Amino acid sequence: MSPSGATADPKPGRCPPHRTARILNVCVLAGVFPWLILGAACAPVDPPDPDPPPEGGTTIDIRRAGSTVLVRRAEGDREVLSMDVTLDGGRVLLTARAAPAAEEEGGAAADLDVTIDAVATGPGVAITATAGASAGGGEAAVLDIQNDLVLEGGVAQRLYEPAERDAVVERVAQGALGAAFERLAPYRAAVLGHLAEAGPVFEVVGLFQAWPDGEEPAWPALDDPRDIDPPGHIEGDVIGIGMTCSSSIRCPSFAPFCVTESHEVEYGVCTRACAVDADCAVPAGVGRCSMAVTDIPDVPGSVLACRVECDGGECPGILQCQPESLMCGAPEVP
Repeated sequence: MSPSGATADPKPGRCPPHRTARILNVCVLAGVFPWLILGAACAPVDPPDPDPPPEGGTTIDIRRAGSTVLVRRAEGDREVLSMDVTLDGGRVLLTARAAPAAEEEGGAAADLDVTIDAVATGPGVAITATAGASAGGGEAAVLDIQNDLVLEGGVAQRLYEPAERDAVVERVAQGALGAAFERLAPYRAAVLGHLAEAGPVFEVVGLFQAWPDGEEPAWPALDDPRDIDPPGHIEGDVIGIGMTCSSSIRCPSFAPFCVTESHEVEYGVCTRACAVDADCAVPAGVGRCSMAVTDIPDVPGSVLACRVECDGGECPGILQCQPESLMCGAPEVP
């Protein structure tokens, strides 16, 4: 294995020299064999477009720096969303500012400022958090949650009871919190793909929508065309965990890390940060939350990520079962 922080040689159609991908160490927790990762310095970057983007177009940038996920969205040269989600010890902190949507401009709408401070807990654990949101610097609407209980007017409403949860959603929708949560909701999958520990703050954001019949509806998808048709995507491949990737094939924002087997292998596998196996669902094979990714640029320590095991020799997309490891790996794509 090459030393940590080694640099891949630029190849035609891959990263230009000033954005060359760093080849980094990735270790399977079970210690079966070493892996390498093609890090965020290049893998999430689109290949050069033949034409410049249209004037006034939308730019979405999502990346991880340390224990923080940075989300920036601009319409032309105007920033319309700024969100930071940070794991800080035993807490997860979200701060964001969202400009009025285009259709609201010219009206009385103002910038939305929102903060969420949540206890960092695992999936399925009761949420304790405080959220606040204000419009145009006005008085903040506040929501206090203690162990899945919301106190309002001396009455405790239980978030695990659908009817009581929907009553909280109805109240939240009447103020700045509802508008703020709705603006942030589409970024959930991308943020969790970079920082799985951010789950508790998005449990709070999830109060933007009711649960008909007690079932959680699908979350809104991020309107980034690169997540629907990733640049360089190979026809017939999956999109997400298990997608074949390289420095010229961009992983989607919700499975942002591109893992390769060695320095000499050009193609890798898209994966994401995870907390439990359920985060690693794939259409074929078996997703496991059991791979420690180290030396990611700007991220000290390691990130627990998904790997895909063969299931009866089956793998997602165009991946192939590796007989020695029984893991799904990237094929030799011509």
